[in-house]
Amino acid sequence: SIRSPSITTQMDESLDYDYVHKHHANFDFACPPNKVLMGFKSMYLFKRWWGKKIQDRKFAFRCTEVHNAQVTVSAEWSSYTGLDDWWTHSCGTDQAIAAVGSKFNKNKRDRKWRYKCATIS
Repeated sequence: SIRSPSITTQMDESLDYDYVHKHHANFDFACPPNKVLMGFKSMYLFKRWWGKKIQDRKFAFRCTEVHNAQVTVSAEWSSYTGLDDWWTHSCGTDQAIAAVGSKFNKNKRDRKWRYKCATIS
């Protein structure tokens, strides 16, 4: 649970993470209304299957409800990150990440990412 003088969040620990895509698949994930991203987990897979090399992670995300405040998600996505590079992303003051998107590049065996921030007021 995160608390500030006027805003509280509560994560339901009983909720399981569900993976949002299959290996090598592109995806967009958005938290439900009035929720923001609280955490994620990933599972790495490296195997050969019918002569193909599968090397990727699949991701699961957890959202938390924001109480005593309004969450307004931006209509615009950030630009995609680069491939084979370090990167960071942060939202502005009084904002949190509410949506995540990713595209897999088979040649580089890497993902690029984009985000939507939400204003909490």
